[in-house]
Amino acid sequence: MSERLARIEWDALPHFPHERGDDWYWVLGIIGVSSAIAAFILSNVLFGILIILGILVISIYTGLEVHEPIPFSISQAGIQVGDTTYPYAKLTSFFIDREHRHGPHLLISKPDGIDNILIIPIPEDYLDEIDETLSYYLPEEHLEEPLQNRIMELFGL
Repeated sequence: MSERLARIEWDALPHFPHERGDDWYWVLGIIGVSSAIAAFILSNVLFGILIILGILVISIYTGLEVHEPIPFSISQAGIQVGDTTYPYAKLTSFFIDREHRHGPHLLISKPDGIDNILIIPIPEDYLDEIDETLSYYLPEEHLEEPLQNRIMELFGL
């Protein structure tokens, strides 16, 4: 019981860093500008402006090289991701994906919000401790990474 009460803490990057070459930015620019031109030709100026703003935001965000690790912890109070704590009462199940393409990941199902599965990278050293601790508080259920995450990773976002 004392092991379940211990706090497990680690730091990890929020997502796997992608290598983007100059070609990635050229493709982004060509698709964005051509889509905006098509919107302007079809008399949809507002949508064209929205496309241009979206392309600018994506290029600025992906150009940032600073990706700070986020602190994660599991304790009696719940699961903490950065400054946000998710109490066990608001979570439904968990799954440890040991065969994830970027190393082991913890998938946690929560019933509210658009993003209803938390995906947390975990170090291999803590796999058994995390599994034992979460099994005490939550049922284990097979969960899959959402399709939108795979699509965003495919596009290098």
